[in-house]
Amino acid sequence: MRSALLLLAACGSTDGVGTVAYTDPMGRIAMVDVASGQITPLDPGEFGGVSIAPDGKHVAYVGNDGVPKLNDLAGNIAVLPASAPGLGQLVWAGDALSYAVGDPNTGAQSVELLAHPGATPRVLRAAATAMSSDGARVAFLDRITNTLAVEDADGGNHVVVTQAAGSPFGFSDDGRTLSFPASNGSIEQVNRFDVASGATAVLGPGITLQTLPGTSSVSPDGSEVLADDGVNALVGYASDGSKRIYIKGRGPSGFVQLAGYLDNGLVIADLGALVQITDGTTAKTLASTDRSQCFAIQVSRTLRQILLVCSAAAIVDYDGQLVSSRAVPMPIGMSSDGAGLISLDANGVLEITTGSGTRTLAQTMSQDSPVVPGPFASYAGLTDR
Repeated sequence: MRSALLLLAACGSTDGVGTVAYTDPMGRIAMVDVASGQITPLDPGEFGGVSIAPDGKHVAYVGNDGVPKLNDLAGNIAVLPASAPGLGQLVWAGDALSYAVGDPNTGAQSVELLAHPGATPRVLRAAATAMSSDGARVAFLDRITNTLAVEDADGGNHVVVTQAAGSPFGFSDDGRTLSFPASNGSIEQVNRFDVASGATAVLGPGITLQTLPGTSSVSPDGSEVLADDGVNALVGYASDGSKRIYIKGRGPSGFVQLAGYLDNGLVIADLGALVQITDGTTAKTLASTDRSQCFAIQVSRTLRQILLVCSAAAIVDYDGQLVSSRAVPMPIGMSSDGAGLISLDANGVLEITTGSGTRTLAQTMSQDSPVVPGPFASYAGLTDR
C-alpha cells in the first residue's frame, strides 16, 4: 500500500454560520448565533448538559435536579417525563431525541427515546443504542436479555434481530441495513440485517467497528460492511462474503479505533495515533505540520472535511489541506459552511476560529461545576450526509 504524509496549509477566510446552544456560568441555557454573535437567553434555571437539534429548532437540556427539558426557541418549555434522573447524555438523530437516565440507588441505566418533539418519551431497557441518521429507526441491545432489536422511533414495527448480538452495531445511511457482530460458538462473525425483509446474512469472521460521527459502517450504496476480520485491521465485506482489504495486516498502529465510509470504496480509519484515508491501494495519512499523533473527531461528507485533534484541533479536507485550526482542549464541531472551527478553551470560553482569526462567542460553564455533566455547548448547522 502506498502512503503519503499530508502536511497542512491554511486556507479559507469566511466567518462561519450556525447556532450554538450552551450552558452559561450560572447554569442558565442560552444560544448564540455564530455569524452575528447575538446571544438569546432560553431558560433561567440551573442546568448542565445541553444539546441542540440538527436543524437548530429545538434545544434539550438536563437540570441539576435530573429533569430533562425541551425548548422550542419560541418560549415554550416542555418537561420531558423520565423514569429516573437524567444523566445529561442527550443525542439527536433527525427529529428524534434520546437521553440516558439512571437510578441513583441501584445504578441501573436506561434510555428514554422521544420520537419527535411533542411525542411521549418511552423507555428502552438498552445497554447500547443506534439511531438511523434520519431518526426514523432505532436499534438497541437489551441490557437484560442481550437481544438486539430494531423498531421505528415511536415503537412500531418491532423486530428481534438476534438473541446473541454484540456491539458496536449501526445503520446504513438510508436506515435499510443494520450491521452487527454476533458469536457463533467461539467465532465472532460480522452480520448484515435487511430491515425490510427481516433477513440476516453472515458476511464472514471478525468484528464490526465503531464509526466516526458523520460516517456509517455500511457503504453509501449498501454493497459493503466495514470490519476487522481477525487478520486484517480493516476490510469491507460484500454481501456474498467476498472482501476488499483496506488495511492489510495489523500495521504499526495495530487495531483500528474508529472507521467509516467517506464514499463507495473510500474509507477513513482512526488507528488511535494516526488517521488515514484509503481506498485499499493508496493511503493518505493526515497529520499536523509537526507530525504529532492525530485523532479524528467528526466527518462531514457534504463538505468533504474532517475534524482532527493533533497538536491542535484542526479541520482538514480529504486532501489534507488545512481549513482552520486552534490549540484548544475541546473542539465542538465544524460550522456548516466549512469555514470555522467551534471550540471551548480550558476556561470554558466558546470560540470560533476561521481564516480571519478567532472570535469569542460566549462564556460557558466550566467543566468542574457541580451540576449535571456536559457537554456544555452544542452546535447546529452541519449537514453530515
